[in-house]
Amino acid sequence: MRKAFLAPTLLTIFATAYGAPAPLKPGDYWVCVERVHIRAAPDAKAKETSYNGRGWKMTVFEVKNGWGRTSKYYDGAVDGLHGQIAEWVPMSALDTDPPAEEKPHAGDPEVTQYLTSSDNFGKFRKVMIKGSQELIAKGTCTVADFKMSGGWWQEPEGGASNPVYFSYCGSMTSAGRIFLNVSTGKTYR
Repeated sequence: MRKAFLAPTLLTIFATAYGAPAPLKPGDYWVCVERVHIRAAPDAKAKETSYNGRGWKMTVFEVKNGWGRTSKYYDGAVDGLHGQIAEWVPMSALDTDPPAEEKPHAGDPEVTQYLTSSDNFGKFRKVMIKGSQELIAKGTCTVADFKMSGGWWQEPEGGASNPVYFSYCGSMTSAGRIFLNVSTGKTYR
């Protein structure tokens, strides 16, 4: 009788101590892969509607078959589909903690806390912080601009190798769009 009780107890202790996966539930998560494809349904074959990069914070409202719903349901006609759809990502691409390289470090300038969700922030941390600081020093941008825009976003044209990122300063319109080339560190409109 004692063996029947001891084995399940040891299994529970072992699984808890050695990183058994946490239950998948709604809440805040961060993308832990280079790029997560956002789908119109909880299925790897569903139409891709968008993507987010490593370190992007996402709120999961519902979990279904290993997929997390990250938006409200909306009219699929927006994405060329019929009926009500929502944005879904595989939970395996998400983590409950932001990646270490994405977190602000002690001594970082104030603007850093608003850049951590930028596409590829861990990879281009120094140039993104420096470019943002220079724009703030010149009066082109404010810390509030980066807070509102959420950081720097990779230009979709040219794919993952494109060194050009954009943000918004002054307004969230094309007139407020500003660019940063992470290869050269230069900013321009």
